[in-house]
Amino acid sequence: MPGEVARVAAISPGGVRALFEFRMLLEPEAAASVATSRAAREELLTPFWELLEQLNEFASSFRALALAEQERAYQGFYEPE
Repeated sequence: MPGEVARVAAISPGGVRALFEFRMLLEPEAAASVATSRAAREELLTPFWELLEQLNEFASSFRALALAEQERAYQGFYEPE
């Protein structure tokens, strides 16, 4: 409304403590709820599984590249110039 002023509530150490205690009660329940819900778990984990698959592909590519480089190094070492 015109002419109204926003106010910020005072913060007390007790209020901060109560907020954190409330979060300590609420967050484990929320995490447990998601962890035990199969549909929610799969939906949440899908992007991570996709990322893991991509990382495994990169790791395989890097291993193959390292092996090929090692093979070239061995060939150069044993072949006379």
